[in-house]
Amino acid sequence: MIHRISRREALRDLSALFAIPFIRWPDRLSDPLAGNDRRLSSGTRAVVIGVGPRRSPEKRSIAALAWNGNVARDRLVVRDRHGRCPRASDARARRGALRGPLDGVPVFAKSIYDMNGLPTTGSNAEWARLFPEAVRRDSIEVARMRAAGAIVLGKTAADDFAYHGNGTSSLTGQVRNPYDPTGTKTPGGSSAGSAVSVACGIAFAALGTDDGGSNRIPAQFCGIVGMKPTFGLVPRTGVIPTWPYLDTHGPLARHVADAALLLDAIAGPDFRRMALLC
Repeated sequence: MIHRISRREALRDLSALFAIPFIRWPDRLSDPLAGNDRRLSSGTRAVVIGVGPRRSPEKRSIAALAWNGNVARDRLVVRDRHGRCPRASDARARRGALRGPLDGVPVFAKSIYDMNGLPTTGSNAEWARLFPEAVRRDSIEVARMRAAGAIVLGKTAADDFAYHGNGTSSLTGQVRNPYDPTGTKTPGGSSAGSAVSVACGIAFAALGTDDGGSNRIPAQFCGIVGMKPTFGLVPRTGVIPTWPYLDTHGPLARHVADAALLLDAIAGPDFRRMALLC
């Protein structure tokens, strides 16, 4: 059966085609870490997230921290900012002894993660006032990223206690959508700061959490990759719980391959916790 269209319908469809070149798409964000997402490390067969062999982990970390991304940050890790961890990664690369595919890669974690040397604020002003002391431990996921050689730059802002979906923090203010200079569009949430830091190139990847969309929503709104892993795939030790029966933790990244590498580094059972339960 032949479907016939009217002259008006034909003109409408043609006009839509002619309009495509004149649509103003969002400008590409300024990216301090611009470059390819993979490289072969000198002297090894490990595939490493990076920007090519001419830029060291230390220079990448300095570029990331120099970016004016305060709107997405909760706290920064001072010792990494001074370059000691990136320099260690540089030295391992020169020896051809990288720890793995994340060695030298700048990353962040959401504000509800415990991170040695920083307070766990939950992006909530009153909680930060009541518990200002720095914790002396890493959440298991942060510890696993460090063990893989990642440069953990600090923590990102989220909705208070990761309980809403607009990136609104009573401690650090509203996280802004990186594609909207007017500040009227939401970046999504609750892992807003992690998504924005990745979209803007402050870090190659970041950790977020997802109950009902807290990773997937900001990933969609910021044009990056986000996921909700299988429940229980990533242990939740050392992270403020939102809803224990729904909490999952996972990566945010600009490329699927990068998200897969980060997920591989943080996934797996927490044997210490299992031993306590036995």
